[in-house]
Amino acid sequence: MTDTTFQTLLSTPYSPRLRALVLDSQAYAQAVLRQGREVPWSSPQEVANHYGQAQSLLHSDAVVLDLRSPMQAYLDEHPAIVDAMGARSRIGYALRTMLSNEDLAERLLELVSVIGQTVGTPVLVQLPSPRVWLAWAHELAGVGDIAEITPEDIDDYTPYIANWIQGLPAEAVSGVILDERWPQTNGPAKVDPGVYTPIANVAGHQRWALLIRDAEQLHYLDGEHADVVPASLWHEDAVDLPAVGGAFWFAEIPASAVPETVLARLTLF
Repeated sequence: MTDTTFQTLLSTPYSPRLRALVLDSQAYAQAVLRQGREVPWSSPQEVANHYGQAQSLLHSDAVVLDLRSPMQAYLDEHPAIVDAMGARSRIGYALRTMLSNEDLAERLLELVSVIGQTVGTPVLVQLPSPRVWLAWAHELAGVGDIAEITPEDIDDYTPYIANWIQGLPAEAVSGVILDERWPQTNGPAKVDPGVYTPIANVAGHQRWALLIRDAEQLHYLDGEHADVVPASLWHEDAVDLPAVGGAFWFAEIPASAVPETVLARLTLF
């Protein structure tokens, strides 16, 4: 089996680049390759083909697979799950109901497995952080004010998320990204990353990288960071890359980027 560990990626990128570049191209690939149509999340092989097309164009040194989109798609297809999530108003009930749904988990784990087997590069699975996942589930259920979620609640429910993450197919995953981005202003306050230790323990056991992503940074739990490329790179004529100081390059290509400009900018790395 090909060695797809994230540390190997950093020392020997899959592309001809001297330094690894990890691209989050999910929104861009949907806009360009599917002309804005929904990704067929219910068909793992079609999704894998879609990611393979993106890889053939962009040559990212790792695939970022954001599972929140297929989660939302599944919940949209199965509103009874959302109804069940709202059966109790207490904080955490909606999250535990979502996490315990075996059909949803099976759909997502199959998706990860198929993509891991077919794309030929390391896969970084991006998930909502415990803070965001708890708030998102509570909001979906429509049972209360997410501003009432406390750091203690996040601490209490992180082990449930860690247990769910432990079910990811180990051979298909090279790392996990906990996405802390929350677009609203009324979300729960951020917590000390040490609260996520149960997830770090799972990642360590599986030999996965564990990274935390916010609006400005992508970094390991211990603080080492990636060099995040500004979004303006994909639109403006002249943008300097950030100073090299992190472990690798990281960039999200926006859906509005022009393909010719994207290909030109990729030659800068």
